[in-house]
Amino acid sequence: MRRVNFFLIVVLLFCWSVHTYAQCSVEVSNDSLTACVGDTIFLSASGSQSYEWSHDATLSCDTCTDPYVILTDTSSYVVVKGKDQNFQWADNGNFSSGNTGFLSNYTYNATSIWNASTYAV
Repeated sequence: MRRVNFFLIVVLLFCWSVHTYAQCSVEVSNDSLTACVGDTIFLSASGSQSYEWSHDATLSCDTCTDPYVILTDTSSYVVVKGKDQNFQWADNGNFSSGNTGFLSNYTYNATSIWNASTYAV
C-alpha cells in the first residue's frame, strides 16, 4: 500500500466571536500526519460560527465546521475564513471611555509613557 504524507494547514484568518474585542484572535495550527490512500481524514476548525474551507472535490463540505476527506493523494486543506455576522471591532474604538473596552500586553500608566511597555489614554 502506498503511503502518502498528508499535510493539514489550518489557518483562521479571522476568528471572530459574538463578543467584542479590540484585537481579533487568530489561531494557526500546522499539523502533519502519515496516512494511506483511501483513509478517511476528519478535519476540524473552532472559534467561530461559520467557516469556508479551500474547495477540493474530495472534501465533504466546504462550509462545515468538521468536514471529512477520503484521501486520494497528497493534499492540503486550509480554512480560508471563519466569521460571525455580529462582530464589532471594539467597544471603545476612539478611547472616549478611557482605558476600557480593549486588551493590551502593555501596562496602563495614566501619568507617563516613558517606561518601556506602558501606555496612556
